[in-house]
Amino acid sequence: MTQEELAVRSDLTKGFISQVERDLTSPTIESLEMILRALGTDLKEFFSNLENKEKVVYTKEDRIPIYDTPEGVYEELLLTASDPKKILNLLLLYLIQTKQRKLKSLMKE
Repeated sequence: MTQEELAVRSDLTKGFISQVERDLTSPTIESLEMILRALGTDLKEFFSNLENKEKVVYTKEDRIPIYDTPEGVYEELLLTASDPKKILNLLLLYLIQTKQRKLKSLMKE
């Protein structure tokens, strides 16, 4: 469906549809309902089909251990395993920062 077809079906302007598509403006609830009706759906269906629902509550099992020392210092990341690249990047950043802190500590001694 083209922007023009969607504009006609939703009784909105093509310019407005274009701006929404390019994230230059946000539709009001009323405009969103008009667009969704033109696409054959509604607000309830639109928001109930979110594929990547972000986790809000983390359990102990969700924690990822990242550091353990002989002194008993233990740190954990509260992330889900849904994005391994993100976890790897955070671990690498953490290890670099830890190494830098140790070097600074040794230089002071």
